[in-house]
Amino acid sequence: VATARLSGRRWAPALVLVSTVALGLLGMRIARLGFDVLQPVSFIQEEIAKDPTSSIAVAYIVATKNGTPPGATASVAQLISLIPIAAMIAVDPRRRPVRATVAYALVLFVVMAARLGSLPAYRPLVPGAGETLVALGVALVAGVVGGWM
Repeated sequence: VATARLSGRRWAPALVLVSTVALGLLGMRIARLGFDVLQPVSFIQEEIAKDPTSSIAVAYIVATKNGTPPGATASVAQLISLIPIAAMIAVDPRRRPVRATVAYALVLFVVMAARLGSLPAYRPLVPGAGETLVALGVALVAGVVGGWM
């Protein structure tokens, strides 16, 4: 909402996200080239063995369960973020900031619930209907509050 208000363009939030994804992809490409040149030796297994509850170990396990390379940023997941931004743009955050942030919160909630619920690492952790409704309520309240800021 702030981006749209400051720029005066309702599509500015989408431009910010696309630019961020493009910079991330460029950074990943530069890192890949650096790894190809330096050819470092991985010691991730030793680190995981030292502390299997560390954030590195958990991230490695989650990536393995989901069939993605550990440490990779999924650009598809980032591009999915355009869906809630499109909802916010459709409502026009410049003229209706509260409605726009509520639309963003609602669509983000639905998209992330579907995305995370479809990943093998998170499928067994999907909450029940009660918890999901509470989380939806929190997201909508946050959307209302965010629109007033």
